[in-house]
Amino acid sequence: MKILLSSKRFLPTLGGSVNYAIMLAGAFRRKGADVIIMTRTPGSDEPVPNCQVVRCPTVKRRFELAAWADLIFQVEASWQDVWPFIVLGVPWFPTIHCGKIHSSSLTRNFAQLGLSVAYRLGKTIPVGDQVAKDWSVRNAPIHNPYDDLVFYEPDAETERMIDLLFVGRLEASKGIFVLIEALKQIGPGLKKIPVCCFVGDGSDDARLKKAITEFGPSVEFKYLGRLSPEAVAEQMRSSKILVFPTTPEWIEASPLTPLEALACGCRIIAADSGGTRENIGPDGVLVTSGDVSALANAILQMLNEPTARDMGSIRSFLADRTLDKTAAKYLKRFSDSIL
Repeated sequence: MKILLSSKRFLPTLGGSVNYAIMLAGAFRRKGADVIIMTRTPGSDEPVPNCQVVRCPTVKRRFELAAWADLIFQVEASWQDVWPFIVLGVPWFPTIHCGKIHSSSLTRNFAQLGLSVAYRLGKTIPVGDQVAKDWSVRNAPIHNPYDDLVFYEPDAETERMIDLLFVGRLEASKGIFVLIEALKQIGPGLKKIPVCCFVGDGSDDARLKKAITEFGPSVEFKYLGRLSPEAVAEQMRSSKILVFPTTPEWIEASPLTPLEALACGCRIIAADSGGTRENIGPDGVLVTSGDVSALANAILQMLNEPTARDMGSIRSFLADRTLDKTAAKYLKRFSDSIL
């Protein structure tokens, strides 16, 4: 099977949909498929193992790729990228990786209308139950996977030195400043000074560094910047709690970070945004998105009163979300539709 995997965003851009594209491209290849990745993101020095990446292709090149491919698997629908494939009758499998935001913006509403039409014309695959509901797509979802070769539990004797971990884009909409404000509230109620670690980069990087510098001695901060997936996993295995505090300005589809942290044995505290609840496991804690006090209370309780975990139920939850199992579901969906 020859798969053209199309993703508007790709390395060096960070994001869950980028990681998803890289993971599935590799898994498809391990299962015998030929895969080419097509993206509008300009060049990067970061290699994608054993996979050709075509960046910013011309129309002529897109037609050449369409003539080669058995199908186009598109990470989020894009009319600009897909139309040569439609012209040549290549089966089109767009995925849904974004929540539907109700807005007064005509531009945003027009863009969402274009997505709605695409999701009805393509052989659409939602990555979770919530996005399928939001976009009124009846096709069964294939829930987002995690790479169990990278994200796994540490040895039992491993000491978790980081109390609170944030991993993701360093942007206000991802809740980094909600977390900072929550830490201001909980300081006096903690039994010891907590260690809070930030991993990632983004447009509010400098603002976050300033907030950390000015915070004071009640929290010990670590700022690690952007890390490889393997290094992120090491931080997760060294952390007690993954905090995922998305604000109402961003709607999560099916975020990978809580799933990966859960696989590394972290407890999860997350904002109840979009499909996040589908990826926090049986003992994750949800708080109202953007609510500083609710987040502070959840962190305070989890740090001061850690409870026993039913690891059997957590492992059972994760068992169906491994990368190779998920890739097999996609390949079966493709085969059932095009053969």
